[in-house]
Amino acid sequence: MFTKQNEFQAAIGSFLRRRWFFKECGVGLASVAAASLLSNDLRGSDRSLQPLAPKQPHFP
Repeated sequence: MFTKQNEFQAAIGSFLRRRWFFKECGVGLASVAAASLLSNDLRGSDRSLQPLAPKQPHFP
């Protein structure tokens, strides 16, 4: 009987730790993802300073 109770308490404890992690660090993880996406956009925009300039054709 105590074994089942200990297993239940361990499962609840791991759930609370996971919930705490996403509650406390969720905004931090989202900001890291947003910064990554924004940095990719900024790096890609340097290539086309003149959007109306002629571009290379798709097929040679």
